[in-house]
Amino acid sequence: MDKALAGFGWLGGRPGFRVSHALQALMVARSSFLFLLLTLAVLGQLFQASGGTQTSVAMYAILAVGFAFNVSAASLSERLMDRAWVTYVHILVDISLISIWVSLSSGRESLYALLYLVQILLVSLILYQRAAFVSSLASVVCFGFVLWLEPPAGVWLIWGLNATLFLTLGVVGGYLSEELHRASLQIA
Repeated sequence: MDKALAGFGWLGGRPGFRVSHALQALMVARSSFLFLLLTLAVLGQLFQASGGTQTSVAMYAILAVGFAFNVSAASLSERLMDRAWVTYVHILVDISLISIWVSLSSGRESLYALLYLVQILLVSLILYQRAAFVSSLASVVCFGFVLWLEPPAGVWLIWGLNATLFLTLGVVGGYLSEELHRASLQIA
């Protein structure tokens, strides 16, 4: 087994798979979405009738934390990228930032809850099935916590539907990614 895969039995130990490359791809995707959210936040504030609110300040703070995490992860990439716990940290930071963003932007009515799906899909494509399942399970728990903070009218039905969707995407997306990887190895 490749030295870079030591401690990554949960990722399957695929030939040619390097966790550091996968996490770099995840950081690029995170940067792209942070820039997208920054653009949406600025445009929303430009076209908003009232001035800056505490929610806007909190959203900019979330973006700053996301960018700071990305920069610090990139600077520490040489020393820490090939350790298993770093992958979990990346997944949990992403889901935590998404959860806070969803909570600040209308909670259960927020369209930003779709970011959970994007994050699960990216993890399934980049880090394969087991990491996708961890990501989907963490998304279910964090989204449940966001909904728990709101009044209870219809919240658990929304959570149940989203939980089913998150877990299905994690399992199916990870499985399809695994099959795509196997097929590409057979072709090569």
